[in-house]
Amino acid sequence: MSNTGLAVGAASDTPLWTTATHWIWDGKKYQFPTFPAGWDVSGEWAGPLFINDWGEIAGQYVDVQSGLMRGYLQSRGRVTTFDAPGNPTGGTYVNGMTNTGTVLLVGLYDESSPYYPQHCFSMVGGVFTALPNVPFADAASTYVWGLNDRGDISGVWIDTGGLWHAFVAFRK
Repeated sequence: MSNTGLAVGAASDTPLWTTATHWIWDGKKYQFPTFPAGWDVSGEWAGPLFINDWGEIAGQYVDVQSGLMRGYLQSRGRVTTFDAPGNPTGGTYVNGMTNTGTVLLVGLYDESSPYYPQHCFSMVGGVFTALPNVPFADAASTYVWGLNDRGDISGVWIDTGGLWHAFVAFRK
């Protein structure tokens, strides 16, 4: 939900969210978006996921042809799809968006990628910036799940034993 009352979400009347109906609240009424052919948005974690104060929407969908999750940004009536850099063979997952249009995402890669097994990025205007992993010796993975307009990031890091730990990284 944005600071101005705009919201996106999904509803389902099936167990385990096997199908979902996506909605956008424009402050006065619900809209039910349609999606391009070839986009599977039937699951809970697909479709519009984030909306900022300007009405820009960031979300994700399963590309029916490849079977991979891909990201999209809708701004001023234009929809742009994207993948994380470096051929993410496991897909691209959108994890947040700011009022400045910065999109937070995770790319999942195979073992041959320099980003193995996953890496987090921010994207502004189609330009990707790799985000650092947490600087702990036993950190195996870092997942960013939140970003505010100041640039502070929250998420989790997973240690080499498989335990998950929350973190907040404040921008200096």
